[in-house]
Amino acid sequence: MISLIGNRPALQIGRYQVIDYDTAWLDDALRRAATAAEHEDFPFIADIRAGIVQYLETKCPLKLLHLEDLFDRMRKMLVKIGCERIAEKLEPLAPPVTVS
Repeated sequence: MISLIGNRPALQIGRYQVIDYDTAWLDDALRRAATAAEHEDFPFIADIRAGIVQYLETKCPLKLLHLEDLFDRMRKMLVKIGCERIAEKLEPLAPPVTVS
């Protein structure tokens, strides 16, 4: 049995699966989308990331989540809270990994 860090699902990125990942890269993806949507001062990035992490750790029923599916879910959530322009600019960004 595989123990997942923080009870988050593994991420499928291309043909690779990433199990041990930090969530700070979600801030980068959201910040890039906000900047591209001309909302450089968007104040809710940390709150949105916290909601995504809570979903991944407590609500997501999957043990393997494709990166594109995660970002599709993030876009839907952004639209739901009224951030359509940021959702349109959100591009998938893989978490940094260490290869040894």
